[in-house]
Amino acid sequence: MSIPEPFYLTSDVKQTLVEAVDALGRVGPLPVVVASNDYALLLENWIAHMKALGIVRFLVVAMDAAIAHRLSGKGLVLARGHFDGSATDFWLRRMLIWQYLVEIGVDIVQSDIDAIWLKNPIPEFLANQSHDLICSQGTLHPFDTAQSWGFVICTGFMAIRSTPPAIRFLSEFQDRAAQVLETDDQDVMNHILFDAGLIWDAAGAEPEVNYIDGLKFHSFPTPIAGFSASLGLTVSLLPHSLFPRLPASGPEAYVKHTLRPVDDSLRITELKSVGCWMLDE
Repeated sequence: MSIPEPFYLTSDVKQTLVEAVDALGRVGPLPVVVASNDYALLLENWIAHMKALGIVRFLVVAMDAAIAHRLSGKGLVLARGHFDGSATDFWLRRMLIWQYLVEIGVDIVQSDIDAIWLKNPIPEFLANQSHDLICSQGTLHPFDTAQSWGFVICTGFMAIRSTPPAIRFLSEFQDRAAQVLETDDQDVMNHILFDAGLIWDAAGAEPEVNYIDGLKFHSFPTPIAGFSASLGLTVSLLPHSLFPRLPASGPEAYVKHTLRPVDDSLRITELKSVGCWMLDE
């Protein structure tokens, strides 16, 4: 069955991804960040944090010509993507980028531009792991999944290994591409895993109770594992205390991904308030 044009990557985008991966090498999990020029300062702040940790092997996918031009000549490895300017199409195109990288044998670490790396999580949590997906935790979106599991998975920071089960999972993601355009990637990802019968094993891990807007969700002090028999997929959920979404987090955090404010203009202010801003005024 042919796939409608909006739901696949063009050959030129695939070629730039291959060239970027060839430049960076395929050994070890590869951090990948996808961004457009509307969020150039947020991206530059993310890059500054990565460099401060001594991490120079990461891939930036520039989703428009303006951000590609802005970053050219700065010693970064860039690939080019494109989208129609809407948030939903950005989420869809980004998912297709993850899918293609995993299909060509790359283990990726997907990071939002506001998922700020304060410590390098790769050696302890992401390298030499057996799970197909290693995910950070969200809060309550989508709400029906949060009610069923007690928590949700967040697309803002996660590792996807190049394994047959992960490829099957991303193929299912592509099959639901139209749903991404109607909702968002996190909504669709959680529903894919829930519909695939993902069962969590939290034996021995006492859940912690967190609250947001008066509603509670659970987190765990150590990673817990999940398995979907229908996909053959293994999943690891990272501890919320080390990969927090709530702003009240301690110095032990590896990657801090604070909740996005309703007003997009306040994102930089929010990052400053939690000590996650490194650019000069």
